[in-house]
Amino acid sequence: MNSYQKFYTDLAGNLKDLSYLYEKIVAWLKENYRGNTLVFYRPDPLEDLPLGAGLMTTAINLHDKEEPEPIAAEKMEENEVGLLDLDNKLIHLTDKQLWLGALETDTPLPEEISRDIKLISTLLGQAVELQRQNIQATISRWFQNISENLNSPESYNNILEYLVEEACDLVGANSGGYYTQAGDDYRIEVAYGFETEVEREKRTITHEKLIQFDFNRAELVVEVPGEQKETSNIYIPIQSFRRRAGVLAIYNWESKQKLSQRKRYLLSMLSELGHFALCQYQMQTRQTKIIQDGLTGLKTGVYFRQRLNQEIERGRRYNCQNALILLDIDNFSELNETYGRNAGDTVLREFGRLIKNCFRGVDISSRFSDDRFGVLFVNTSLEDALNATDRFHSLVEKPIFKVSGEFIKVNISGGIAGYPEDGEEADELMKQAQLALYKAKQTGRNKIISSREL
Repeated sequence: MNSYQKFYTDLAGNLKDLSYLYEKIVAWLKENYRGNTLVFYRPDPLEDLPLGAGLMTTAINLHDKEEPEPIAAEKMEENEVGLLDLDNKLIHLTDKQLWLGALETDTPLPEEISRDIKLISTLLGQAVELQRQNIQATISRWFQNISENLNSPESYNNILEYLVEEACDLVGANSGGYYTQAGDDYRIEVAYGFETEVEREKRTITHEKLIQFDFNRAELVVEVPGEQKETSNIYIPIQSFRRRAGVLAIYNWESKQKLSQRKRYLLSMLSELGHFALCQYQMQTRQTKIIQDGLTGLKTGVYFRQRLNQEIERGRRYNCQNALILLDIDNFSELNETYGRNAGDTVLREFGRLIKNCFRGVDISSRFSDDRFGVLFVNTSLEDALNATDRFHSLVEKPIFKVSGEFIKVNISGGIAGYPEDGEEADELMKQAQLALYKAKQTGRNKIISSREL
């Protein structure tokens, strides 16, 4: 294996390290073509290569003399893609419409160097493609983790913590936070890297600073140390459904060099993912409120009626029986007056828990109003549903509800009806169950009445 083959093999084995590749290329040019070449121009910073636009250039003197002036990136972009000889002085390294470098010469180059440059350009193009894939892999990883967090019980905080930690890690920052509106200012809601709670609580984004932020375009606000700034900070405004959601802040990032285009791009993508996640979270929250009662965790009346129609249709199609019971807590208003509203909420919450635990998971349990509940017994006869409800009644009428430090007894009344004998439509079935419930209340309460007793 000759020296060029070794050089080429070395490059091919280190495609993941662009800095190493360019260092090796410069050393190889100095060693082999010092007599023909004067200056090598490379993109700067190298990590911006996959994005292609807005690159600066760094000039490297291959004769170890005084450093030459860089060529403006705009000039490089004007040149046609491919190996281009400008007045026999400038040869470009390009691959797939991407400028990778250039050689300035004092004499026409021999044919073999053009051949070598083509091979080098191809390798550099492969390395840049790996960097592009790395960027896409990072974004895909963020998207996957955020999507998984959306399904967790603590999804809101988990998403915000993940956004802050990933942003800080990307730019080498030691602390950061997510801020939400508190009056005219924004106060920190999720913090990362702060040593004390006092330090965390001091963090505020004032109304005056918020004026700088463009929430519509989610543009980064980058601060570097100067006369009026001691630290380097980055602020990323985030929207949700075209409204201001919050600000992602990064403190004390590694600002020895300006924020590269690649990191700006990734931070903007992280902001977009944050926007997506918060929108999804709000949609899920709204949907949950529609189908789930916030106090008891049972289904809402809207969802219950929808499922009742579905199960009746299923029963009609497959000749299945269903049963429906409506339950009221007796004298609930008096309980609120005696013990207070908080005690009433405690009883409702515990009552909902008992319903979920006592009836089957396939049955649909709902809270219709303040003290009215319903259970739809799926594929169950009226007799079996009545037996299950009697067992529940026997449990509830014991003094098991703890209010103000004492256990109290709660009575319930219920009315039960069956499909198809009491009606083949949802409204008919609901009406029969209500009539049975009203009779239970009118005849002394604390009892379960079947539609057969009407």
